[in-house]
Amino acid sequence: MRRWFQWVLSHRAIVVTICLLISGVAAWSASRAVVASELGKLFLGDSPVYREYKEVSATFSNDEVVVLAWDDEAPLSDASLDRLEAAVESMEALHDVQSVDSLATIQRVRGEGGTLFVESWAELARETDAAGRAELLAELQDDPLVGGSLLSRDGSASALVVELTTDPERASETLPAIIAGITGAMGDAGFDEDSLKLVGLQSQIGAVLEVSMHTLTWVFPFVAILLLLAVWLMFRRIWPAAVSSSIALLGVLWTMGIAVALDPQINVLFAIVPAVILTVAFSDIVHLCSAYLLELGHGKSKDDAILAAAEDVGHACLFTSATTCVGFLSLALVPTPVFRHLGIVLGAGVGIALLQAMTLAPIVFSLLPEPTPLREGATGRVHDLLDGFLRLCERLALGRPWGVIGVSAVLAGILGYGATQLTVETDFGARLDDSHPARVDQSWFLERFQGTNILDLYVVTESDNGVLEDAVWAGMASLHDQLEALPGVDQVGSLVTLMDEVHPALAPSSPEKRPSTRRQLAQYLLLFEGSGGENLSRLLDFPRRRARMSLRLQGEGFRETAVIAEKARALAADLMPPGVSVKPMGMSFLLGDWLDEILVGQRNSLLASFFVIALMMIVALRSKRLGLGSMLPNLLPVVAYIGWLGLTWEFVDSDFLIIAVLALGIGVDDTIHFLVRYRIERDRGQSRDEAIRRTFSFAGRAIVMTTVILVLGFAPFMTTQYLTTQMMGWFVPMALCVAVLADLLLVPAMLVVFEPE
Repeated sequence: MRRWFQWVLSHRAIVVTICLLISGVAAWSASRAVVASELGKLFLGDSPVYREYKEVSATFSNDEVVVLAWDDEAPLSDASLDRLEAAVESMEALHDVQSVDSLATIQRVRGEGGTLFVESWAELARETDAAGRAELLAELQDDPLVGGSLLSRDGSASALVVELTTDPERASETLPAIIAGITGAMGDAGFDEDSLKLVGLQSQIGAVLEVSMHTLTWVFPFVAILLLLAVWLMFRRIWPAAVSSSIALLGVLWTMGIAVALDPQINVLFAIVPAVILTVAFSDIVHLCSAYLLELGHGKSKDDAILAAAEDVGHACLFTSATTCVGFLSLALVPTPVFRHLGIVLGAGVGIALLQAMTLAPIVFSLLPEPTPLREGATGRVHDLLDGFLRLCERLALGRPWGVIGVSAVLAGILGYGATQLTVETDFGARLDDSHPARVDQSWFLERFQGTNILDLYVVTESDNGVLEDAVWAGMASLHDQLEALPGVDQVGSLVTLMDEVHPALAPSSPEKRPSTRRQLAQYLLLFEGSGGENLSRLLDFPRRRARMSLRLQGEGFRETAVIAEKARALAADLMPPGVSVKPMGMSFLLGDWLDEILVGQRNSLLASFFVIALMMIVALRSKRLGLGSMLPNLLPVVAYIGWLGLTWEFVDSDFLIIAVLALGIGVDDTIHFLVRYRIERDRGQSRDEAIRRTFSFAGRAIVMTTVILVLGFAPFMTTQYLTTQMMGWFVPMALCVAVLADLLLVPAMLVVFEPE
């Protein structure tokens, strides 16, 4: 690194010119960014099941729905129906709206004299008096497809379901605008927009996107200001803060330029990238500033101090950036495009931050006037406090090494047990803070209505009119009844549900609940369509080869949806005749079914990161014993994080392992700085204990300072209303604090016990 610094300083003009040119290109690239992410594509990519889902959605209908609900004391009154019909008409004219289901659009099936009548509930309500409307309202509450879905259980609130058009290219970022158009139509029709409740997966995704954009536009500037203040307080001078922020911001620009060059459509998870890269870049530059000022304090000239700083911390920074880069790049092992892209961009950003720190920092040092040493001025009081903390850690590690190791082992055992109690689930609604309007609306809705999570089952036969075959129809009917009895299922809507309405209307004296023969079923379908029945295409395709069964579930969790789907598939295997398959479908199911793959990928990412970092530690320390031994303290922050979640949380989101990877990749940095400095002191002929003392004196201060920088850089994420970023704000700082204690207590204690004099 010394030679690199010498070359950079002797070619300052060329280096600065190249950096300016690259910055211009990066700015142009970043300006092309479009925030666009389609949920299925982010997680499922081009997987066969996702392609099949899109094909089936285009044929029948899709589960991309927005649900609105509101208090309504007289849902069948003329005024309520007038407003509702006007709102539906406006919504159906919107580009992204496929259809709208509401009390103004649904139909009633009845029979009279052997004739089938399909009527509008709204028209019936208008034609009757108050007593008749009360009877209709009670009938609607008992209707299995209306009560609890479009009308609350007690009849005091109404809802409508807006199905969006099937568009695989539609970015999720357009959802807030689409939802605003839907609520705007309600407002134009006379509804109070502020009292509307927005629920369902699409509404939750829209809320998550708004929170993510808030993270990008608010948290990043807050992190930058916080880091500036922290560096100024540590050094009590302006130039370290100015140098750190300028170079770090340049690193963010280059990183985002590369991200957009790889894919102009950046997704919502990239909201964390600028703050993470800024924080990592600050920590590298703080190490260099600290070493530079310490060397000046030892009496070296400015140029010699710059080169000595390169020798002191340059190699350590190189290895810390390499390990952090490995930790981020290991996310590419998660089998989802969103994590793969995020890992590549974060890994590239760490490399860029190191390159700029080791290139631009020495140039800026050489151009600025020679500063006063670190200990002079008001900053001395800050470092006196640091010295007191470091001396305490030094006394404990050298004086009571077995006690430090024993306490660490007990804590690791307790937290290790907690890690075994971990339960993983993914629920988009639960990713939002309890106080977020989307969570409040969801709670209000579930108190009055059924759940909004939909699981579709498609019955697939091998020939035209296969669904109408007696054995297939009998299997569907039995499956329908058993699905309704499954725990976690609120309601099942299918062709069976429709026939349960048509059959009593046409054959009121029949002892059977529903049609039992192919001829009877085909006749009922023909009569239903001939009488003006609508939306049969949502239940049955035109060749009659496939039928759709929609399960309305009580829970919103993706894993829970996948579990119910497996139970339904097992039931279908027993009830359906040979040659007939039943395929679960729907975004919640696909993501829940894919969840195990994601968790395996995250686990592999963590293991790969651990082993590669261990290998790099062996190379950096030139010792197998030191390299492998150094990984034990680095496991402690990860075990502490996962164990704490297992002991205190009922379940955690599937994103939790990402934070473990981040904690391992960043937390190992301080171990490298400590042990590399220890190795330098040993190579200079110092005894083991003296080498540890010198390491505390030289590297300990920078380790604490950079940990403070990292904690302050991640802490603002805890103020967001999105669970994943909240967890980053709480648990990455927690893991880093555990890491710094492990580095300043457990690492030197292990050296005393296991490293020979």
